[in-house]
Amino acid sequence: KASKQLHYWQRAMDLWIAGGKPDRALAAARTATKEVEGASRLSAELTLIRTYIALNMFDEALGALSQIAGLAKNQGVEL
Repeated sequence: KASKQLHYWQRAMDLWIAGGKPDRALAAARTATKEVEGASRLSAELTLIRTYIALNMFDEALGALSQIAGLAKNQGVEL
């Protein structure tokens, strides 16, 4: 299923940012975190954090970053 492939979501985010639609980029980034598991989930969360930073949403980025260690543990991924 294509929606389980992180690179599809990353491409969508890039296109939305380039097209001046940051709200759509965030929606794609958030959806990606719900569609993937394991190491891909962690990568999706980091991509969401990078998207927050690209859009100058630093408080949101910090909040999400503070949860990375717990998420990694829940997904069975070592940091």
